Amino acid sequence: MADIIAIYLQEQLQDSSNYIEVSRKELADYFDCVPSQITYVLQTRFTPRNGYRVVSVRGGGGYIRIFKRVVDHKALPIIEDAISEKSAQLLIDSLYNQRYIDTEQHLILRTTTSNHTFGFSGTEADKLRSRLLRSLFNIMLVK
Repeated sequence: MADIIAIYLQEQLQDSSNYIEVSRKELADYFDCVPSQITYVLQTRFTPRNGYRVVSVRGGGGYIRIFKRVVDHKALPIIEDAISEKSAQLLIDSLYNQRYIDTEQHLILRTTTSNHTFGFSGTEADKLRSRLLRSLFNIMLVK
């Protein structure tokens, strides 16, 4: 059920300019579920790490606004001087799942940032990975 709700909301966002406004109760009624199921979807699928910001106002006239992020130079992922292979892969997967990068870019980024490709691991690999990702993100994500 969570996947269906998430897909529905993502489709609504694609059709909007920057955000959607929904009612937790109306969504729960529409999907014939409890409001806590809607809350679960919002807390797990529409996170800042996944490229969303959620504003929730409770009460009689309450609403939920879900904002999608627009990627520009200032919104690039902040990458420290070193990033582990696992953290890099999670970040790359997140960008792919949000459709900021396409399938080919996803594969290129995952392959070029792996310890296997580097032929070594550890602190130096983490530093190289960080420099590489920052350079590639500047090319791929800035429009």
